[in-house]
Amino acid sequence: MATMAAKHLVFLLKGCAGRKDLDKGARLYAQIISEGLLEENTIIANALIHMYIKCDAIARGQQVFDHLLFPDTISWTILITGHFETGNAWKAIHYFIQMQHKGVSPDAVTFTCIAKACSHVGAIALGEAIHGEIIQRQFLEDDMIVGTALIDMYAKCGEMENAQKVFNRLPSHDIVSWAALIVGYCEQGFSIQGIDCFEAMVSEGVCPDGMILACVLKACGITRAVERGEQVHAIMVKLGLIDSDNVLSGALMHMYIKCDYLAKAQCVFNELSVRDRISWTTLILGFSEKPLGHKALECFDQMQYEDISPDAVTIGCVLKACSSEAAIDRGRHLHMQIIKSSMLGDNTMLGCALIDMYAKCGEPARAQQVFDELSKPDILAWNILVDLYSHQELNEKALNCIGRMKIDGISPDAVTFSCILKVSGAVTDVVSGKKVHSDIIKLGFLENNTILGNTLLDMYIKCEAYEEAMQVFNALPFRDVVSWNTLISGCFERGNDEYALECFDRMQHEGLYPDVVTFTYILKACGRVNAAYRGAEIHVEMVRNKMLEGCSVLGSALLDMYIKCGALARAQSVFDDLKFGDVVLWTSLMAGYCEHGESEIALECFEKMRLKNLSPDAVTFACVLKACGQIGAIERGKEIHTEVIVNGMLEDGSILGNALVDMYAKCGVIARAMEIFSRIQTRDVISWNAIVEGHAQLGHKEEALSCYVQMTQEGFHPDIVTLSGMLKAYGPIDAAASYRELPKVIVNNGLLGICALLGSSSLNMHASNDAHKSNCVLV
Repeated sequence: MATMAAKHLVFLLKGCAGRKDLDKGARLYAQIISEGLLEENTIIANALIHMYIKCDAIARGQQVFDHLLFPDTISWTILITGHFETGNAWKAIHYFIQMQHKGVSPDAVTFTCIAKACSHVGAIALGEAIHGEIIQRQFLEDDMIVGTALIDMYAKCGEMENAQKVFNRLPSHDIVSWAALIVGYCEQGFSIQGIDCFEAMVSEGVCPDGMILACVLKACGITRAVERGEQVHAIMVKLGLIDSDNVLSGALMHMYIKCDYLAKAQCVFNELSVRDRISWTTLILGFSEKPLGHKALECFDQMQYEDISPDAVTIGCVLKACSSEAAIDRGRHLHMQIIKSSMLGDNTMLGCALIDMYAKCGEPARAQQVFDELSKPDILAWNILVDLYSHQELNEKALNCIGRMKIDGISPDAVTFSCILKVSGAVTDVVSGKKVHSDIIKLGFLENNTILGNTLLDMYIKCEAYEEAMQVFNALPFRDVVSWNTLISGCFERGNDEYALECFDRMQHEGLYPDVVTFTYILKACGRVNAAYRGAEIHVEMVRNKMLEGCSVLGSALLDMYIKCGALARAQSVFDDLKFGDVVLWTSLMAGYCEHGESEIALECFEKMRLKNLSPDAVTFACVLKACGQIGAIERGKEIHTEVIVNGMLEDGSILGNALVDMYAKCGVIARAMEIFSRIQTRDVISWNAIVEGHAQLGHKEEALSCYVQMTQEGFHPDIVTLSGMLKAYGPIDAAASYRELPKVIVNNGLLGICALLGSSSLNMHASNDAHKSNCVLV
């Protein structure tokens, strides 16, 4: 009779647990106590503990447990499970250890729960210990649930090798064990291995569920494995999941979008019988990110036409599309919608999208207004504002942002500091840069952020603080290709080509392979120091690694290097070997021939280029005009002049104007040169030099002198070419006698060397006297 009563009480307690009826459970507890059933019946005690845990009264369940004289495995397991399921994994682990100290043996359910607790808190050492006990008790061979819990524990702790070992040891594999392994690989960043496991699972005849399919589709998108994604797509079609599960269909669309197969994503979307907000937003997001803003805006219009209301995420994507399309009117209209629907509120994501849209559409004042209206701008909003200031060249405002952020209780992140450092470098404000550097060190950002370290390095180089730059470079925990490129480009820009080449050697010694940027700067350095042998070595390396195939930047740099080194035959050979020849490369080759006095060959190159149906640009025409001037090919020069006029190129700037003046002057047609010179709207030193040289060549002393005087009166400072022209026109003695200011100009500009080369001893004498009078130091 007592046994029947106990069974009935257990039945009633289970009912209370299922209904979460704590009041009735408490009355049953009082009855059990009054009848003295708790101490003598562990089954009733366990049912009581379970009831209290399910009714969210774990403390009362704990009291019942504490009254037990000899709690058994089930009692301990119920308590451990209760603590874990109520979010206290460490307490679950504590009672598991206590259970073992009391000599009570865990069962499969206990081990399953404690494995989950270990994964939850990352207690890998304890997890490995219980793994050993599970093997000892041979639970892996008998219980699939325990094995799956172990796989999941190792996966969540990032120990995928151990997870795989447990999986391999299981006698069979079900959908749950496969899911634990596949999801583990994908979530730990081993996307390829996750996809491999999925394909192995399918080959074993196990049908995947939605969670596995969504996870694998995400992995395919990350690795851009579109062919493998298409196989998943085929499985979804076979299982009839395309139209029945919008979440999975969205994951499929997202995979195609990540792989740049937007047409396929559109096809999946079109096949949906019910297109909800999520599917529309997924498609709009894909178009806005690519960017195909106009398609995103079309989708948004169609979505509204189908009477589907957008949410904040949708609007954010459409604002991004407005940014890429500079669709300011659409952006303003969306802003009005947001205000009317009270959607903005504390939604900083939408606020940031609005600020970014106005900034990119050229309305910085409106962007600032939206920022000021945000109740609590977050770090993203601040970063967009800093970027806006930097692009508007409001550098002082950008530099002040860090102080303002700190006042508002916002800590700058690596993106903020990177943007501020770029501003400091652009305005060569090394003081602000050092302050930012100090903040970065205090926050420890340099310890694991190479990008920020490279930006800091670049800032110091731009500010010409080379000692600080080298300290940053040497202190970087990891130097990548960008680090070396920043240093090498800095050396090149300051004219230290030999050190740039030394850095190049050190970079390779550290095991880093140069990229296109590295090789481009190194080839430029080789050309500047006339190191054709080094350039040739690099040429061989680039050919061996097939880097010149389709890369016009490297092809042009290599061509330019050989030209600067005077190796015209090698330059021509490089040009012939390249499988492409754009206008830039043809122009580089022609300029090289002109530079070395091979103007006839330069004109031949021009004709060959025309046969390739390539349209010359202003630089090409300027180069051809220079060649015509060098060999006196006036008729050919006139033809080019006509073509330039027909193409409307003279309106684009002074490059062609100067080239025409120079060509006509060198061909002796000085009147035509003067006519073109008078029509140049923005004259520069090159314009004046061309006309002075032209008069000098014809022996027009007075005209050359008149041009020289007018040039100085208009505020242009004469250079070596100007003074050389004057000296040629007059001769050293006449020049000094006719224009007494020439010796001072020569001294002040450090041009005594050219005078000596021209045999101007008398002029040098005047210059020396003036130098002593003005106490000049000549270097």
